[in-house]
Amino acid sequence: MKRLRFSLFILFTLIVFGATAKKRILLFDNFTPGTVLMRNGATIDVPLNYDASNSDMLYIQDGKQNILLNTQEVDTIYIDNRKFIPINRAFLEICKLSNGLLSINWKLKEVFKGYRGAYGQVIQSHVESVNTNAFQPGTSYEQQRVDVTACKNKNEYWIVMDGNPKKFTNKKSLFHLFPDYKKELENYWVLNNCSFDKPTLIIKFVDYCLGLK
Repeated sequence: MKRLRFSLFILFTLIVFGATAKKRILLFDNFTPGTVLMRNGATIDVPLNYDASNSDMLYIQDGKQNILLNTQEVDTIYIDNRKFIPINRAFLEICKLSNGLLSINWKLKEVFKGYRGAYGQVIQSHVESVNTNAFQPGTSYEQQRVDVTACKNKNEYWIVMDGNPKKFTNKKSLFHLFPDYKKELENYWVLNNCSFDKPTLIIKFVDYCLGLK
């Protein structure tokens, strides 16, 4: 397998890092050593991370974050023993399970939960806090507000059943794929506190579903 120096990476990848429509939400806590396998057999080792809000694969060069474009030249990307393949302009994570394969299109977004109150509680309405020094000479009243946000999961999942890819995005669409095992699925779901806000539990649940068939 041919291995290229990373400096040659720019010959087939356009480097840009401009403004995006949505705030970046990275899949990994930090940029992680990874490998880009090209369709021509070349491999490039580079720190990588995935922006699950804008569907961008990011890499670091010369201390700067860049977007990996021209993904039609990419075969597979490996990050921290996890496998991603380019589909259109996004990347699907391919999870090898005990009973089959699961593909995940990571879609994360930041949602507004409320404002942080004076005692740390989250409140929905807008609250103004008064600076107690506001009426002293040389000071002024300031309106203070701290927004509280959370990361919301909108992932798309695919499994292959009877040779055909099946998509699901929530509990209802997943259960619909296994109509003969509704009781077993519901029992497992409740017993293990499954939720689509917890992807690791969904991965285990899907493996259980595939094992039933």
